[in-house]
Amino acid sequence: AAAAAAAGGPGSDAAAAAAAAGGDEFARWPWPSSAEVAAEVSLRRPAPRVWVLVGGDGLQRQRAFRSGANVAAKLARCCDIQVDVFLMPAAGSGAGEARRRSTLLSRRTEWRALGIPEELHPPSMSDEELVYMPPADVPLLARQLIVASPQHLARHTLEEAAEAAERCASRTGQSYIAANVLDKQQRDSHFEAQMELDAHFVQGVGGLWGAPAWVLPPAPRFMDVREMLAEAQACDATLLLMLDDSTTANGQLQQTLEGAGLPFTGMTSDFAFKCSNRLTLSKAIDEIADSLAAPAAKPGTSEGQDEAAAA
Repeated sequence: AAAAAAAGGPGSDAAAAAAAAGGDEFARWPWPSSAEVAAEVSLRRPAPRVWVLVGGDGLQRQRAFRSGANVAAKLARCCDIQVDVFLMPAAGSGAGEARRRSTLLSRRTEWRALGIPEELHPPSMSDEELVYMPPADVPLLARQLIVASPQHLARHTLEEAAEAAERCASRTGQSYIAANVLDKQQRDSHFEAQMELDAHFVQGVGGLWGAPAWVLPPAPRFMDVREMLAEAQACDATLLLMLDDSTTANGQLQQTLEGAGLPFTGMTSDFAFKCSNRLTLSKAIDEIADSLAAPAAKPGTSEGQDEAAAA
């Protein structure tokens, strides 16, 4: 208050003289303009969230995975947005696919030992499906998603990225326990260095010696589509669909996102449904062709006379 009075601020003799003269004591203070206030508010506002969904269960899922990884890498260079990448592998892939294949192989071995002919085996026991297993029949809201890290996106295929994320998640507990032990040893060494400095009456900080603190990257998260929708609504995220999936081909995923009120890129559910059906697609093409084809003007009409006069 004394400094403000000495500087001529509110409550000082200069301010009282200005008020007595009819002036405003706050008018001469450099208050920020509305543009400066808006700029400060925009800087304090949290960065918009952009979620990139990559992968799928289609034939072009590897191309969609690489394209989504490249898009996420370019968006990550922008400092005003926060980018997260979600892997969407085929339903039942990864460790679940390995368990299914092992179960089917053991069952086929038992059937062969019992003398059951190959013609009576279900299609799931054939060599083609055991090598290239089809996606499991899982509802859309129960499909598994993986919040991937940049090191996982550096893999060559979607399956390799999903397996790397699963291995990283399984070893996360041991890694964090080891990091805590190393951090405790580092703190003990800092304390001993500080005690030695204090014993010799030397000014210094023991924490300046030694390696920096052990900081591990965040572990990959596993969630289903239902949890992803809830978190996207909470943080108002925008979804980039870089997928080649059966749920995007028939518009099921787009319809779910539209029902949740989430913005996303790509075609709408109605358009995807029309494109997935051959009959509806041909009908939509005919409607577009009819709307684009302008009716030819007859020579005897007023439109034809206007065109002739303009020519």
